[in-house]
Amino acid sequence: MTKYIRSVSVPSDYNFLNSEVIYYRFGELKKNDGYSNKSYQDKRTRYIDASCHYLLPWHGIKKYSIIPDFLYPIKNIHSNGKSKIIKAFNARINDFCLLKIGAFLGNIEKNNIDSFDRVAWEAHVLKRISNKNYTTNYIDSFVVGNEFFLLEKFIEGDNLGQAIIDNLIKDEESNICSKIFQIVKELHLLGYRMVDLSLNNFMWNQQDLYIIDLEYFYHESSDYYLIENYNQGTIGFVFPELQLPPLLFDLYALYKMIFYINNRQEYIEFVEKVKEIPMNEYNDSFINEMESKVKDKLFEYYSVDIQTDMNKLSYKEHLIFIENFLTNLKKEAMQ
Repeated sequence: MTKYIRSVSVPSDYNFLNSEVIYYRFGELKKNDGYSNKSYQDKRTRYIDASCHYLLPWHGIKKYSIIPDFLYPIKNIHSNGKSKIIKAFNARINDFCLLKIGAFLGNIEKNNIDSFDRVAWEAHVLKRISNKNYTTNYIDSFVVGNEFFLLEKFIEGDNLGQAIIDNLIKDEESNICSKIFQIVKELHLLGYRMVDLSLNNFMWNQQDLYIIDLEYFYHESSDYYLIENYNQGTIGFVFPELQLPPLLFDLYALYKMIFYINNRQEYIEFVEKVKEIPMNEYNDSFINEMESKVKDKLFEYYSVDIQTDMNKLSYKEHLIFIENFLTNLKKEAMQ
């Protein structure tokens, strides 16, 4: 039946990521009666409305066939199915930079978001807040093949989790806690929810603190990522059972960060325990069980039942409590 049916190749047959014009085709099968109907012409002028509610964050992104020759990879810092992080030399600015790479269909989440989307979204967010003194500077972003590349300023130092293991000094602990608190408050005021707030998502260079992973940031006005799909977070800093709203979701992670920063041995034991857990055991039930076991330790440290009070107190009340707690912490460090 389709012997005489032919179709031209169009961009939508091969391309994706909104990198080319996408054509829509419609038609019908005409009976082949020995080519007696050669004079038939399709005079339909109907077209599909091209209007849309919003552009994808990476709409119009640059595309290269190979990695630009001004970039020289130096060291592979991190690599998994989700993405790659590479230290590179940027000949254009004569300085080192960090190259984050997200693969198409890499680490697909339940909401169909993949690594490409995550790194692209991080570039989208970083461009908007890179003027802050606690974020890395956005340099460039582009697509090579099926991968999204984000180029940002390289920051010397360790992630905060490693810095704790290496043993922070007492006055650093209270100072870092205060800085994290101010960062979280400011980002919330800007409309962002961090969603994946943890010690390893901060860099510390003995003087300055930087938040380095923005791929799970969510903006309250966004209509691209839906907050109800954000069942993310890092084990040890989330408690799914509490079903916290976005702002309190971040504050629970903040409570845990403050606790671990000031209780080094607890964090070391936590890290060692997590290393022994197979990845296929990471589910809500397992995480809930882990968090329930630290309930008494949090109560002893904060002198209140943090886990029970998370949904009882308002966001503002939590901020007041944390601010007062950190003020007392700083006074103790100065004694």
